[in-house]
Amino acid sequence: MARRDHPVPPSRPATVLRPRFGALAAALAAITLVAYAPVLTAGFVQDDHVAVEDNPIVARGDVGEILTTDYWAGARGQDRSLYRPTTVASFALERRLVGRPEATISHVVNLVLHVLASLALLALARRLDLGILGAGAAALVFAVHPVHVEAVGGIVGRAEILAALFALLAVLAYARTGRWRGSPEPTAGRRRLAAWTAAGCVLLALGSKETAVVAPILLPLADLLFRPPERGSLRPWLRGRVAAIAPSVLAGLVYLALRAHALGTLVQPQRPHPVDNPLVSLGALERLPTALGLLERYVALLFVPLKLSADYSGPVIAIEPGMLAWRPLVGLAILAALALAVALPLARRRGEPTAFGAVWFLLPYLVVGNLLFPVGAIFAERFLYLPSVGFCLLLGVAFRALAERYPAFPSWSSDRRLRFVGLIVVLIVAAFAFRTWERAGVWQSDATVFAAAAAAYPSSPRANFILGSLAAEHGDADEALARYDRALAAEPAYVPAWFERGVLLARLGRLDEAVASLRETIRRSPEYALAHFDLGIALRRQGKLDEAETALRQAVVHDPDLAKGWAELGNVAAARGRAADAADAWRRAIALGRTDLVPRLEQLGAREEGPR
Repeated sequence: MARRDHPVPPSRPATVLRPRFGALAAALAAITLVAYAPVLTAGFVQDDHVAVEDNPIVARGDVGEILTTDYWAGARGQDRSLYRPTTVASFALERRLVGRPEATISHVVNLVLHVLASLALLALARRLDLGILGAGAAALVFAVHPVHVEAVGGIVGRAEILAALFALLAVLAYARTGRWRGSPEPTAGRRRLAAWTAAGCVLLALGSKETAVVAPILLPLADLLFRPPERGSLRPWLRGRVAAIAPSVLAGLVYLALRAHALGTLVQPQRPHPVDNPLVSLGALERLPTALGLLERYVALLFVPLKLSADYSGPVIAIEPGMLAWRPLVGLAILAALALAVALPLARRRGEPTAFGAVWFLLPYLVVGNLLFPVGAIFAERFLYLPSVGFCLLLGVAFRALAERYPAFPSWSSDRRLRFVGLIVVLIVAAFAFRTWERAGVWQSDATVFAAAAAAYPSSPRANFILGSLAAEHGDADEALARYDRALAAEPAYVPAWFERGVLLARLGRLDEAVASLRETIRRSPEYALAHFDLGIALRRQGKLDEAETALRQAVVHDPDLAKGWAELGNVAAARGRAADAADAWRRAIALGRTDLVPRLEQLGAREEGPR
């Protein structure tokens, strides 16, 4: 009797994987929503007030204005080096749909975008062949990592989320521009659609935040790692890859043109205050040890996210004494390990997901880590959002390798190893989710956020300053002055604390102390128009009209549009019997909107004319 050979079915067909990944995606969304649920009751916090709540550009929602202005154009006195039209447009669209600033809606949008970014990471990890365990570990850890609370809880953190989301979508779309890890060659129409979709995502990512500059670099890297040219086929491979990436290059050029038009220059370096980033006052070689030490701090937070804070200003992070200190050495070792993780797979064409994860961590970190140039803050947890995509991919690679060959128990079956490593992943995700829920409960208001920051780092000048300002608003002058004094003890150059301290002392009638504090403000910041103005007010109350007039004139010199400065200058001139000078100053104030001075000006004119 002839033997009949029955075909052996494939052990892991694609149709079997789909529902498992679908269930994992649903679980990811549910766990993330639960972990971040407390932020849905939060209000506007920190920069949310000026960038979203009170931003006239967001309120108007004019697309042309959004495309041709810098990120902080709606907030007077802020940094003018940033260009993020995608992020501003998302705020404006939300305002157009809701009709008013609504913190709860903004937080819902941020949370939904974070879930989408986590699902996009799950799809990418699956595309990189990390398996259900590796892909699930990468996406779940990213979704519930406590270090992301600042980006998700802070509405302005949407810039971080959008940059990561569109970068992930760009890579996913670009993967479909050709054969990928044994998949069939897509049709020409699908290749073109994928290339232009990737380009659109690149443009939106670049418009979300500057760290997305890494997105166009990741695309050709994906070609080198996951679909290198076959022997003897370099020329057709190059033609195909150039055709695939050309739309993304065009998107990058469009972004650069828009940026140059809006900022007036292609590259506008940030000029942070030394309180925000003490490294700005150091040269490149002096900055290097501390910048390397920051890498160790960031990686430590990714592994053990316990001591979290919304502020690391002033002396919170000490300047490293030199390269032989332990933090710079550890940072240098991490940097070298990441570089090797990229270089070796490129040379050997093995371990491609490891190289891709390392690049995804390293490149955006070089933008925000103060290694190449100082940025707006010395350290911020939100800066980790995009680099942590790479960290989570590396974590997924590690868990996949652990499940495949768990070294402690070589006799275990593959299913037993999978279950054991899966349990480890579940425990880590559960611990991170609980810490995220706990941290999200803190992210409710300026008071709760900065009370937690001051508790974590009592030397934080900004946390103490903001708590002092909140105490002053609520009428607790003693607490406010104590907080201002703590801020100044930590950072004597913190000008806002000197100023608000002087204003509060003047309000309490402690004029000598107020004048001293305001003079110190001006000594440290001579062009601070409001400090000159409030000094003039305090001096006038002391009866020192000559000095008051000098201070007020300095106020309007440094800010000619300061209506209240012109009004008070008129008051001083009138008190000194100089009617013409008073009238001139009041006219300037009225032209700037102080219509309440019109009766006083008319009364002054009537007195000058006298009885008829």
